[in-house]
Amino acid sequence: MTFYLYENQNPNAPIRSNGLRFWGQPQRRTPAPQIIVVHTAENLPDFTPPDTGAESIARYFATTSRPVSTQSVTDSDSTIRLLPDEAVAYQVRNYNTISWGIEIATQAAKWRDIPAWHREALMRRAAAECARVATRYDIPVTFLTRAQVDAGVRGFTGHTNLDPTRRTDPGFTPAQWQQFLTYVHEAKGAATMPTPPDLTQPGEVFHDAWAWAEQNGIVNEHTDPVDDVQKQEMIAFLHRYHTKVVEPALAAASLGLTLPFDSQITGNVRLTTPLE
Repeated sequence: MTFYLYENQNPNAPIRSNGLRFWGQPQRRTPAPQIIVVHTAENLPDFTPPDTGAESIARYFATTSRPVSTQSVTDSDSTIRLLPDEAVAYQVRNYNTISWGIEIATQAAKWRDIPAWHREALMRRAAAECARVATRYDIPVTFLTRAQVDAGVRGFTGHTNLDPTRRTDPGFTPAQWQQFLTYVHEAKGAATMPTPPDLTQPGEVFHDAWAWAEQNGIVNEHTDPVDDVQKQEMIAFLHRYHTKVVEPALAAASLGLTLPFDSQITGNVRLTTPLE
């Protein structure tokens, strides 16, 4: 993995402990960031593909004499990682050492004015990069106020929330924050598909049925059928499924509850094909 500000050193920045010139520090004191801070870069949005906003912002960070930087910058069709996740970027006053930052290549005041397709593309691209970091560091996908950040809560916030007298970015309305975090959730889920639990293990809902089937030679130790299943064996198997899964689910539904292993059961198990 290469990082733009390491590959394109800023001649106006001091030489850091890793021997490179950039605004920031090579390593934060804590192993993981507490918060993800969302910014807008305040450049004019680029509606003509390819979107060159992120590239322009990256060049700015590599040449500016102002002590500013961020970890990543995104536009509607590209993502540029400027600094490693573990580096300290100079992106939010008083919170640099506990934060990971992202710049979206647009203006805080433009979210209502830009075309819907461009707004969604900007949000989704930034959300995907945030999802990567949230997954890596187990950062909750939830919005935080400054008071919550100061109290040590982990999550997402905006530049303006941490520096309200000087900054307005990213300019999200509450509804836009909700939409953005929804995109993060979606991207995070796509990036971290969980391994389904083995429901045949002790304590899981199908253990009793599979244990009976194995004891009676219907399945092997891998729960694969050994031979054709007889009518009586299938009936017994389905009976155990019904008593172990269906009946508890129906009882829970009558109380307005949902069981985690099967929220779609609405009636008894019935055989739709006669068993010979």
